Amino acid sequence: MDLAGLEDVDFQALGGADLVDVGDLTGTDLTSLQLDLEGAPGAGDGAKDRILVAGTDDEDRITVNGDPSEVKVSGLHTTVAIFQPEFANDRLDIDTRAGRDAVDASQLAPGSIPLFVDGVSVP
Repeated sequence: MDLAGLEDVDFQALGGADLVDVGDLTGTDLTSLQLDLEGAPGAGDGAKDRILVAGTDDEDRITVNGDPSEVKVSGLHTTVAIFQPEFANDRLDIDTRAGRDAVDASQLAPGSIPLFVDGVSVP
């Protein structure tokens, strides 16, 4: 996808199992990606959704915070906001790639979304 000149993307996954793969967007103009996993207004879709967010090969300082209505991944070139995640069905995977990286999930409320960093579950 050519992201030249595009700064914001709002994506509605709607119903069904979804895999959203957010690669390293360094070098693009995209600064904000909003993913809405809502099936019906105010509720999830009951399907297994997986969000993959890739870091860079450089040193990254990634922050994951939020609550059951919205989870945000920041610290990379593009901030990713996930709306209406379902703790029982969905998961967020962060691949830090190369470099000396740090992921801070201390402000991610329990019951928000299962978080995996480099394949390891983060309690």
